[in-house]
Amino acid sequence: MADEQSAGAERVALLRELQQRANLTPEQVETWVAEVRAERDAWRTPGDEA
Repeated sequence: MADEQSAGAERVALLRELQQRANLTPEQVETWVAEVRAERDAWRTPGDEA
C-alpha cells in the first residue's frame, strides 16, 4: 500500500509540474480537470472502480 501511495504522490507532483510549466490559470486547470474526468468517465464501464 505504501508503494501505491508513493506512486500516487509522484503522479500528482508530475501533474502539478506540468500545469505549472503550461502557465495555466486556476480556472484553466479546473476546466482541464473537468474535461479529463469527463473523458475518463466516458470510457469507464458501469461497475468499474475509480
